[in-house]
Amino acid sequence: MSIHRLELYFAGAEVPTWRKLLREEKAPHVAINYMHLKPRLPQKKQWLLVNNFPEDQRIFLLSGASSTEKKNWTLAQHEAYLTDYVAFVSQNIDRLTFFTEYDPALNLEWIERQREVWEGLDQDKLVPVWHEDWGAPLLRRMVEQYTNLGVPPVAPRTQNVLSSLVRRTRLNLHGLSFSHPYDAPGGLYSTLVSSSWISPTRFGETVVWDNNRLRRYPADEKEKIRTRHRQHFTQAGFDAAKILADDSKEVGRYTIWAWRQMEASMEAPDRSGLTHEGNGRVPENGSTAVELVGHVPLEMQQNGDTRRVLPVFDYRPVTTVVPNPDGAGTKEIVTQVAHMGNADLRLCDSCALAVVCPLYEAASACKYKIPSEIRNRDQLMGILYSLLEMQGQRIQFTFLSEQLQGGYPDANLSMELDRFMKMTQSVKEIQDNRDFLKVTVEGRAQAGVLSRLFGAERAETLRRVDPDRAEDAIRRTME
Repeated sequence: MSIHRLELYFAGAEVPTWRKLLREEKAPHVAINYMHLKPRLPQKKQWLLVNNFPEDQRIFLLSGASSTEKKNWTLAQHEAYLTDYVAFVSQNIDRLTFFTEYDPALNLEWIERQREVWEGLDQDKLVPVWHEDWGAPLLRRMVEQYTNLGVPPVAPRTQNVLSSLVRRTRLNLHGLSFSHPYDAPGGLYSTLVSSSWISPTRFGETVVWDNNRLRRYPADEKEKIRTRHRQHFTQAGFDAAKILADDSKEVGRYTIWAWRQMEASMEAPDRSGLTHEGNGRVPENGSTAVELVGHVPLEMQQNGDTRRVLPVFDYRPVTTVVPNPDGAGTKEIVTQVAHMGNADLRLCDSCALAVVCPLYEAASACKYKIPSEIRNRDQLMGILYSLLEMQGQRIQFTFLSEQLQGGYPDANLSMELDRFMKMTQSVKEIQDNRDFLKVTVEGRAQAGVLSRLFGAERAETLRRVDPDRAEDAIRRTME
């Protein structure tokens, strides 16, 4: 699957000072919250996006429904707000790139009914919103009906389901209100909307684009972090002294630059190989448009028992020959011994690595095996040495990262070094099979140590013994 760059929208452009800063720094994608914009609109004249934003800026309009939830509005107030929002969208539809529906915390019947008001507008720009607690059946219907879908941050398991839908349909997934957009999985979202870029200027946080990664630091580390990256700020073309002095404009300029570097590095899916068929979207190979995660359960039918067996262990019969307790000779005893099971329920569509796995295949079981057997000492030592080598590779990679970041001591590297030393000691103890006796003897100088330990007679024997046979003599005295 080929990829293109994800679009990261800077939210907060309804505020004039932030809008001006985003325009000066040539931010290509901006987002507006209608709830925050509405009080700023003039009462006696029309306010249009085309007159307030450059032509080359793409605009994502948010309904502000999450903000209205805190106001405890009546149904009539929600409907009045929706009317104003629809009018604003209609007036500016040609200037908008995307706009979300109005999805307050009301009953689903009202939300689904109000979607009818958007039917006369450009459906390619409409972004219906699905919330995780609304369930999979509604998700299925929305994917079949719409090209775009907006979602707030969701749990990792739900991300896996959405990843499957994105791969197998023409769905464009839009991440809304992401506090940490740099943690979003690559290849899942077409756009991300976030206002976190404002945090450094408002709350004193620090973000740094360092070695192809955006790092975020809390406000209480501001002085230390900004001093450490002083040279980096200068090399990026910004006034490091102003950033260290907490100049809000310079901090904002650098933050926008850092986020744009992150945006350029992020990936989004390219669905050029998919086509529309009716209301659903299906791949050109003709496979089903929408298949949510599922699997066929394993069952065992023995003696009429159809209960499902956990696919963790297999039980293999092992025959042991033992003396016959009832008479002469021997008898065989068959016991069931646990082994790692061969059944594997991992499915590509629900796998956490689906986005990056090179062997991904929709509606398929995992293509990888994980053979592991530890039944004797050689197999055990092989696994242990492999784990040591794995940890050694992690340490080397972490050390390389530390060097590329200017050599500042990395706490993660120190932690991995400590873990490696503990692992080494554990392997050494497991490998050591020596039998030994350690004796601590304490006595006065005038008394013979051997006499005190073994008695006078045996001590004399030890003194006379051939030195080459000393070890055997000591062992005999212990018998």
